[in-house]
Amino acid sequence: DNTKEDREEDSPSFFNIDEAITICSLVKNLLDQVRTISEEEVCVVTASHKQSVKIRQLMRKKDLRSVNVASTEEFQGREYKAIFM
Repeated sequence: DNTKEDREEDSPSFFNIDEAITICSLVKNLLDQVRTISEEEVCVVTASHKQSVKIRQLMRKKDLRSVNVASTEEFQGREYKAIFM
């Protein structure tokens, strides 16, 4: 079930690992297929802080360290070529 949200005991913030895995795959596919877009030009906007943490961890495992991942408040006023929400 891709709609299942989890929460770690030490945090009130929710995350969905299935969505995080899907987003990482989509970003990787985009960067592999569209060579004119760099990692720095891609952002992933999340609804919760914990979701952004989980996605960043997965991105690092795929060696995508420069993709911008953060919750909505952190992206105000920035511009990107590709945005995943």
